[in-house]
Amino acid sequence: MAICTAQDTHHLPPLRAPSGDFCIELHTYLLDKEYDPMLPRAAVLRRATELDWRGTRVRLLDPTDRVVHNMVHAQLHHQLSARGTVELRSLRELALLVLRHGEAFDWSDIARHC
Repeated sequence: MAICTAQDTHHLPPLRAPSGDFCIELHTYLLDKEYDPMLPRAAVLRRATELDWRGTRVRLLDPTDRVVHNMVHAQLHHQLSARGTVELRSLRELALLVLRHGEAFDWSDIARHC
């Protein structure tokens, strides 16, 4: 993996796959504390799947939590809602999550959080 340029400090510098097909952002924290009510850290960590990634234990968010994180991160953390814009990257991630986990989503829970 090659290191990409970090855009902010809430995650480590993104790692790009040698193929260039994807980039992984390892977060140092989930979201700013002000957004905790939308995605409570303790509950998110309970639902997350712990796995080994290249010799390091990491947590992969539950699909429903990933959708909420995607929306809150883009629209509030990066303030895109204030500009009335949506990132193509966020839409692509959401589309991929729906294709892969659509049946597993609790859409009413997503609506309550956002």
